[in-house]
Amino acid sequence: RIPGQVVIQYTDQCNAACAQCGMRRSNAFERTKMSMDDARRLIDALAEKGVQAISFTGGEPLLYLDEIAQLATYAGQAGIKYIRTGTNGFLFMGSDKPGFKDKVRKAAETLAASPINTFWVSVDSAQAEAHEENRGLPGVMAGLEKGLPIFHELGLYPSANLGINRYTGGYGDMALPV
Repeated sequence: RIPGQVVIQYTDQCNAACAQCGMRRSNAFERTKMSMDDARRLIDALAEKGVQAISFTGGEPLLYLDEIAQLATYAGQAGIKYIRTGTNGFLFMGSDKPGFKDKVRKAAETLAASPINTFWVSVDSAQAEAHEENRGLPGVMAGLEKGLPIFHELGLYPSANLGINRYTGGYGDMALPV
């Protein structure tokens, strides 16, 4: 039987402090990342079996944005139709700093050039302060407001990956258009 989706945990490295996650930056353990060769072999095996959907996750997969985009392209060329990845939102920090829009545009262009067809930003709470305190990523919500129009210009419409979180009062576990 072929699974509906295979989740590839590309790395357990993370730059966030989410209370609900064992991969948060404060947890002391040896961090790893899958090699590109191993990921390609896995993608080949999945495509050969007829898997049609994969998700690249982590930790924080976009610490390796270029590699994830390359692997997504490889998966698309192998015939995998539905390719997903997401972020904790760290890309959207620093919206008040010079170069923010260029940084976000570069990330959006990298994703837009790949066959990734679902991209999410994890959100723990509708309250910016609660979300950012839990993640340890200040300014993400303001950065989303400034950065999402850049994604939209390139035809990318990220989803908010909402999760029930007893620490922040977030709701959901569904993807909603942002």
